Amino acid sequence: MKHSELGLCTMYHSLDNITLRPLKFSDKAYTHRWRNDPYTVCMVMGYRFPVTEEMEEDWFNDCLKDSQRRIVYVIQHEDKPIGMIRLDDIDWVSRRAMLGIVIGEEAERGKGHGTKALELILKTAREVYNLRKITLNVIAHKNSAVNLYKRTGFIEEGRLKEHFYMHGLFYDVIIMSLFL
Repeated sequence: MKHSELGLCTMYHSLDNITLRPLKFSDKAYTHRWRNDPYTVCMVMGYRFPVTEEMEEDWFNDCLKDSQRRIVYVIQHEDKPIGMIRLDDIDWVSRRAMLGIVIGEEAERGKGHGTKALELILKTAREVYNLRKITLNVIAHKNSAVNLYKRTGFIEEGRLKEHFYMHGLFYDVIIMSLFL
């Protein structure tokens, strides 16, 4: 795959019909809906309480201002926002970051869009941001997510026992990482 195919000279990164583009304020209606969706909140270990429009605006402003520690992209499928992918807690000296991804549009889940977005962000992290290690947390019982990360080359570095409470049960959280 050539750099031009990924758009690495621009802020947009594309692979097939998936594009990563910088978060912009007009995305707020999408992100507000996604961050209030109960299924999405549980699957990504998100904020557990209702997110008001004011809270969303504050979160947005923080994201747009804090590119030194956090980079957020919108995942687009055929020019429609369907989710977000981000690099958080970036440590530029150690060249590492935490990864977070969500496909917020229910109709777009399970179609391979997350896999393509993951490929794009990992290539971008390595070739554009010069990062060397990406870490993530995933709920242990989410087999499809765990398997996706393993197929991509992530390995388990640790496990937090009964760390996440959901629907009356406590679940383990797996810490996974990938050296780029």
